[in-house]
Amino acid sequence: MGLTPNGLSPNGLTPNFGGLEAGEAGEGKGKGKGKTGKTPRFSVVSVPYDLTTTYVSGASSGPGAIIEASANMELYDEELKGEPWKAGIETLAPLEVTELRPEDMVDRVRAASAGIIESGSMPV
Repeated sequence: MGLTPNGLSPNGLTPNFGGLEAGEAGEGKGKGKGKTGKTPRFSVVSVPYDLTTTYVSGASSGPGAIIEASANMELYDEELKGEPWKAGIETLAPLEVTELRPEDMVDRVRAASAGIIESGSMPV
């Protein structure tokens, strides 16, 4: 797929965690409810941040790489004998933090997380 540093695919779309179709796992896109009508249990929040890197940059590509790689994971959990993704996973657009000072970046992550928690989901 080859994601851009801000976690978007070349066509500008946010790929979904686990390679799931939007709505397949309760995608709420930050609004609390997706096509399933249920609040997703988990909200994936990407924070592509590289401002404080002092040697080799690239940390900002991490969130996109994790989401891209997640398309290759097994959705069935052998230990739980089930499919935890069915609890609902929404993949939010990456937070716009690339040019923020560290304190401001933390404030933006904190505010985004508070909104997710308030909606009844868990930020990851």
